[in-house]
Amino acid sequence: RIRGGTARSYYIGIETAGLAIPGDVCIYGFNNEQTTCELLKPPLSSVALPFEQVGARAVDLLLDIMHGEQ
Repeated sequence: RIRGGTARSYYIGIETAGLAIPGDVCIYGFNNEQTTCELLKPPLSSVALPFEQVGARAVDLLLDIMHGEQ
């Protein structure tokens, strides 16, 4: 798992080593940084996570536990 900005460095290193993306190595980004994803060749596949929803659910679960509901 790598962030888009870091992905560029990986692309350069992989190509310098004579390897092909995606033929020899597959790279997936994290945080869905669209600008970076679209600028890289081949384009970087990236995953977006719903951080606000995950955080809200975690708080709800914690409150349930604190009130003995879980």
